[in-house]
Amino acid sequence: MQGFSKEDSIVFLMELTDGDGDIGFGDGDTLSESILITDLRTGNISEQFNIPKIPENVVVNGLQAEMQLKLFTTCCLLPENIPPCDKSDKYPYDTLQYEIIIIDRAGNKSEPVLTPPIILICN
Repeated sequence: MQGFSKEDSIVFLMELTDGDGDIGFGDGDTLSESILITDLRTGNISEQFNIPKIPENVVVNGLQAEMQLKLFTTCCLLPENIPPCDKSDKYPYDTLQYEIIIIDRAGNKSEPVLTPPIILICN
């Protein structure tokens, strides 16, 4: 269901592998956001997260991990200049899809991961 903030949420489970083990950022790093989530309806980054820096002495032969991302609801974006998050009987649903990219400390970007289409209830 659509909402302005923290009214509903979805959780994504992802597996990641980093051969260098240089994932995550800590104090003093020039970058700080290691996960970028783009709303493909607009092409805008809608969420950013930081993976904490994993100490190099912990990573021996790369890194494999399972990660959970919790995203809170967003608004329906409807045609006919209907303001975002307005309820609409004419357009009861909106379809949303996210692209998720992870950036390591060397600035390398992962291949984009696309979520399945998400149906938002607009009314």
